[in-house]
Amino acid sequence: MQFCDCHNGADCNPSNGSCTCLTGWSGQKCDMPCPEGYFGISCSERCNCDHGVECDPANGECICPPGYHGKNCELQCEEGHFGISCKDICVCRNNASCDPTNGVCSCKPGWRGQHCDRPCPDGRYGAGCKKICNCSSFENTELAPLTMKCHPVTGECLCNEGWIGPNCQTSCPSNRWGFGCKEECLCMNGGICDRFTGNCDCPAGFMGPHCEDECPPDLYGPNCSSHCLCMHNGTCNPKNGTCKCAVGWTGPACEFMCPFGRYGINCEQECDCMHGASCNRTDGTCQCLPGSIGEKCERTCPHGLFGERCEELCLCENGASCDPISGHCHCAPGWRGRKCNRRE
Repeated sequence: MQFCDCHNGADCNPSNGSCTCLTGWSGQKCDMPCPEGYFGISCSERCNCDHGVECDPANGECICPPGYHGKNCELQCEEGHFGISCKDICVCRNNASCDPTNGVCSCKPGWRGQHCDRPCPDGRYGAGCKKICNCSSFENTELAPLTMKCHPVTGECLCNEGWIGPNCQTSCPSNRWGFGCKEECLCMNGGICDRFTGNCDCPAGFMGPHCEDECPPDLYGPNCSSHCLCMHNGTCNPKNGTCKCAVGWTGPACEFMCPFGRYGINCEQECDCMHGASCNRTDGTCQCLPGSIGEKCERTCPHGLFGERCEELCLCENGASCDPISGHCHCAPGWRGRKCNRRE
């Protein structure tokens, strides 16, 4: 008895032991696969696949490599598909191209990441985000923009608020603010406009969102942030807080009345009163002491009168003189008494 020696599912002839190979195999024992480019019974058929693609040794169907499909593997994967028989779906974003073989994304300039879903980081642009933005020459200085940004594709500088120019090196002019310096400043009365926010920094003497209001009477200084110290109806300079005193007052805060002998604005006028009289600190009018009268208190009371404004009547008799201040009688010789009406 002899044993068949057929392989790979081949049939054995019971009479002579010869092997009848299945499609895709050849050789006396059916132990040899079809050589490259052939298929079928006894590997007698030639494959009809393009680009050197192998075919199935049994039925001759083309075994397409990743990235191709079609009867003869003549078609590349359509956009959005990749892999064996183009069955896999690409997951590339932002118009990135997908490798039909393995699905690897090739990002457009300005994008990065496995799926091209992340823009270039600040300071970078272009293919692979390898180029460096050139948007400031003030790096590491107080004048530098807070960040250095540019368009991730073109590299065009995207200036922060308050900056303009090809490289964002120029600050906004005094009457402009914001992105691209497109906003118009509304500050009045010499207010300085913040080029980043448009807020107004008011000069001394003014306040309000646009520096449109003068300081109220009790405030002064930049943005009217300081309190006036003027007393006794003195007016406060809205710019520097200097007090302008009312007539009859003096001192840095108008805290002092005019001293004796002075009157008027800042007590600069000198009184012209006589006989020890004081003057009104406002208008300089003389305030005569008892016993004197006149515009300057230059005259003593006339005979027979005494006292304040010489309005009192003397009561002295017998030729006695009357003190113009107190009305006291100075008796003539031979007379005595309060009124000099009694003989000695």
